[in-house]
Amino acid sequence: MEKDIITTYKGITLQKNTTYGYLAGEGFYAVYAKGLKFPFKSIKAFKDAVNGKSPYDASIRVSVPYRDKDDNWGGVPLEDFKNFVLDAK
Repeated sequence: MEKDIITTYKGITLQKNTTYGYLAGEGFYAVYAKGLKFPFKSIKAFKDAVNGKSPYDASIRVSVPYRDKDDNWGGVPLEDFKNFVLDAK
């Protein structure tokens, strides 16, 4: 899996998404933590999530979507994303 690492930012590793994932429209990148996959369409979107920066108006509550091993979708609040992933280590 080492070869699939794109970058590590503030202790969180971004990797290449699985072929199935990006062909399904998730994006080319993903963070894997606690058995969940957090897909990202760009490195900027990943860094914004790590920084807790919303891509929308600050008044809109945003969550970072994830996909579990059973292909169910959920979300982690944006402000909790960084700690959620770091706690998985």
